[in-house]
Amino acid sequence: MSPSRNYYIKINSNVDIFDNVFGNTEIDNNRPAPFWINGALGEISIKRCQFTRVVSLRKESEGNIVNSDSTTKIIFEDCQFNNCGLDSSKSLVHFKGTGPGSARFTGCSFYYDDATKSCQVIHIQSSDVIFDSCIFTRCEEDTIKFSIAAGSLKIMHQIKLIQRVQVSSK
Repeated sequence: MSPSRNYYIKINSNVDIFDNVFGNTEIDNNRPAPFWINGALGEISIKRCQFTRVVSLRKESEGNIVNSDSTTKIIFEDCQFNNCGLDSSKSLVHFKGTGPGSARFTGCSFYYDDATKSCQVIHIQSSDVIFDSCIFTRCEEDTIKFSIAAGSLKIMHQIKLIQRVQVSSK
């Protein structure tokens, strides 16, 4: 399947997404990301969802899970991201603009069978990002990489780093 769009689900209003499984039987970079968030929506919650081998179209300017051109706050709670990458050139969540969007990851796990196929968690230019009680397994360096001109990064409570991960700001 090779859809002409870079998303399966376009979100144009506040919505809660919960208890869903998004997955592929094999890694295929010819599929779109599950979500495109468009416009200033306030807050989108994605809770207790599992993403397995979800890799989007092979453009560095696209996220594997979510693409957003909005000022929306995206909240991930208790989500699992399993083998959702091919390399570090892409991110799971990609904010396309420099507006004040934000993201919070609480109780999420990021797991890779092969560390060389891990990707960045988020690409964001100037926003607020919080990681709270997350687990990172076999993630390469720059898994958490920010190019923040304004905003803040908060790492709260306990973060488990299993094997190697490097937090950087470049």
